[in-house]
Amino acid sequence: MRIPFFTDLRDPLGVIRKMKTTIITTTLACVSMTQAVVIVKWGASPADIGIVTSNAAGVNNFGTTYDDTSIGSPANGTSGYSTSVVGQTRTFYGAKSPSNGVAILNNNNGGDRIQMVNNFRGTAGILTSMIAWKESDFLTGDRILEALAVDYASRGGIGTTVSFLIETSSGWYQSDQSDTNTASSYKTFNGTVGTLTWSSFRDFGVTGGAGAADITDIQSVGLFSSSTNNTRNNWAGSLVSNFEASATSIPEPSSLALLGLAGLSLLRRRRA
Repeated sequence: MRIPFFTDLRDPLGVIRKMKTTIITTTLACVSMTQAVVIVKWGASPADIGIVTSNAAGVNNFGTTYDDTSIGSPANGTSGYSTSVVGQTRTFYGAKSPSNGVAILNNNNGGDRIQMVNNFRGTAGILTSMIAWKESDFLTGDRILEALAVDYASRGGIGTTVSFLIETSSGWYQSDQSDTNTASSYKTFNGTVGTLTWSSFRDFGVTGGAGAADITDIQSVGLFSSSTNNTRNNWAGSLVSNFEASATSIPEPSSLALLGLAGLSLLRRRRA
């Protein structure tokens, strides 16, 4: 009866070749072992009723020019708002036109939400706005964009259209894909790196990106919205109950190096 172990010993070069193949295959598998991790999360889908206890104003009102040093979210403790919720990115920035003093967070029985709205007082008009989260507030250090998602509704008017925003070292970009909601009920809009394409974005005084968007260099993520009002309504705008961004997480190079060293050590011992 043949014993596989002794058969292997009669073909030491074959054993070494097999071990090399195993080590290389395992290393390549580890290199490709990426996973999506959440880097930005505000709210819940479809909504969270425990974010604030009453309407809450931001540290600063959204102006007509975007300023990434001017926090637009409420201060910690304002109307029960917490900026240190585990797994959430509660600090955000933004701009809107026309600008107004409406509280940025709306306490609602159906779920608390970010409100970018305006009282047109029965006149026709358009409200545009952007909201953004900076990399300094991201939940992880990963910067390779994977996916974006938002739950949003329209207040009054005749509808709200939203699209995604990203900032890279080159500047800002807006997704070519958009979504429209004419209802006060929440609707989900999402996209991945495989479905989203990007064009330079220059509204609110931001620097538009040059050339193709580098999705491996994400410095900010956010949302652009445009709401249209007619003469039959006072209020118009967008309501956001949930925003989420995920990125691709790649194993640390040190982990791969240790794997390679372990494989080489095993191979040397086998040769000996």
